[in-house]
Amino acid sequence: MAKIWIRQAVLRALDDAMTDDPSVIVMGEDIAAAGGPFKVTEGLLATHGPERVIDTPISEMAFMGAAVGAAVCGLKPVVEMMFIEFIGVALDQLTTQAATMRYLSRGPGHPPRRRGAGPPARPGGWWPPSAAERPGGRGAPPRHRGG
Repeated sequence: MAKIWIRQAVLRALDDAMTDDPSVIVMGEDIAAAGGPFKVTEGLLATHGPERVIDTPISEMAFMGAAVGAAVCGLKPVVEMMFIEFIGVALDQLTTQAATMRYLSRGPGHPPRRRGAGPPARPGGWWPPSAAERPGGRGAPPRHRGG
């Protein structure tokens, strides 16, 4: 097996998912033409088009909310958060909107849920191993190997 950088593996996974499933979209700041600050989405715009590779305004809360809305409408959004320090302003969309929409809507409109039975009870522990335990959430924080 060839050795590749993590960003290359993520790019391949995104490209494969978008090729296999037309409902997968990617959204985030400077991810379309620029390919993202770390080039994780480089080339996706040319391959999949501007309807599926979406540059967003500099408003993490807004595009996380848009992703929740897209999920409710049947799309499978992948949000690239430029830097983890900015996730705090978008947590309301995940913890209040996405996690409780099924219970508040009383209808069929709710984001797909991966794991978890209800809204999170505490704010701590958002990243692995507990991210996968959050309703509708999957966390993939960057890992850095020293040296």
